[in-house]
Amino acid sequence: MKLLILLIVLSSVISREYRPMAGGRFKPDQNDEGLRQAITYAKEHFETSCDGMSGYKWDKIIDVEQQIVNGSNYYISVQLKNGDQIINVQIVVYMPASPPDITITSCSIF
Repeated sequence: MKLLILLIVLSSVISREYRPMAGGRFKPDQNDEGLRQAITYAKEHFETSCDGMSGYKWDKIIDVEQQIVNGSNYYISVQLKNGDQIINVQIVVYMPASPPDITITSCSIF
């Protein structure tokens, strides 16, 4: 009986590692077309969509997470530079299930 319980617990833990929970954030597949589109959109629009980012240039991506909603939220953490000034910003890009209405929903410095 103890062995059966142990196997159930272990299978539950293992299955959580490989399947994202509905509504939870997870690391997207780096080859995902939606991810590529979200990053491209964020690079092209962050200066006009994020208050206080004018003059900053995209330096590098720090991290990316995805959340499945009615479409996808991509949480793109990036490093931005303006001369010697460096800031880290999380840009949230919403891609609806029926494109092309991609939007930046929030920008926050961290």
